[in-house]
Amino acid sequence: MKVCPRCGSESLEYQPWLGEIYQCKDCGYRSSFIIEDGKLSKEIRKEFRRGKREKAQKLTLDKRAKMREKMLKLFVISILLLIGTVFIRIILKIAG
Repeated sequence: MKVCPRCGSESLEYQPWLGEIYQCKDCGYRSSFIIEDGKLSKEIRKEFRRGKREKAQKLTLDKRAKMREKMLKLFVISILLLIGTVFIRIILKIAG
């Protein structure tokens, strides 16, 4: 059984026009180096999935942090607008 060394997938496409090259249909890996060990392929798949999951979690955390930053900026702007409006009303009452 031939598997991708990056993701552990068995979905390899042999590309003879490029020499002895294989391309993984799942992750896009392309090389002549492939794995032909079933036990090793299971470990590779497990590690690849864990890495994808960790990357997805990190992206989610990054998106949350950016969203919090945007919300904080909007909150500060709205407070400044409110203070400015109150300040203008006070000045108009004093002047009027």
